[in-house]
Amino acid sequence: MFRKLARLLLGDSLFTREWSTTTRDYWVPALISGLICIAWVVLNVRGTMTFWAISWPVLEQGAFAVLLLHMVAHGGLVHLVLNCTVLLLVGGLLHSRLGALPIAGLRFLYIFVGSGVSGALAFLALNAGTTQSMLGASGAIFGLVAALARVHPVTGDSTPIVSSRTWQLAGFFTLNHAALFVLLGLLAFFWGKVAVVAWEAHLGGAIFGFLLAPVFLPEADDVQAQADPTEER
Repeated sequence: MFRKLARLLLGDSLFTREWSTTTRDYWVPALISGLICIAWVVLNVRGTMTFWAISWPVLEQGAFAVLLLHMVAHGGLVHLVLNCTVLLLVGGLLHSRLGALPIAGLRFLYIFVGSGVSGALAFLALNAGTTQSMLGASGAIFGLVAALARVHPVTGDSTPIVSSRTWQLAGFFTLNHAALFVLLGLLAFFWGKVAVVAWEAHLGGAIFGFLLAPVFLPEADDVQAQADPTEER
């Protein structure tokens, strides 16, 4: 089911694979998604969602915790659902290549959090001297997407920095953002709703995941030996 849904939503070339996944591979992504959803509900009830957004003025006040907290705060229900859906679809595929639990879960968390923080730093660097703020797990999720792009779709081994997968990732990133900009432009034109895309965070997260993923990718034979054929999906 997850394979078919991933192909439908994310496309065949970059996100499909021939290695197996198990139910366990979705535990950590599901846990993170659950925590994000709980945080969204709590912050909405309290009316404090924007308190966890990251910006230069907030950091200048010493609130460095937002480097992490911004990842679990989201601007709206659509933002939340999209991020959690992609987190589940991509997260399980990537987790299946990171070894056995619990080490696979720790590697996954490192890529997720590291990508999120890197995305935040990229956003800050490209918005220096402004009051622009950003929230959401999109930077972390683009890091997962980029990390998955380093996994060979057949063998599950890591691919070189420059390969056909790299160009597929670049194409996905470009088309994804072009579509987002068009959609937001239409919303602004017809409904007067102005929103922005923190593409800087997406780019920073993607670079981190792309470069760091091979460090955590065991040999294909090692990972396949840990898979349980009875739980193949």
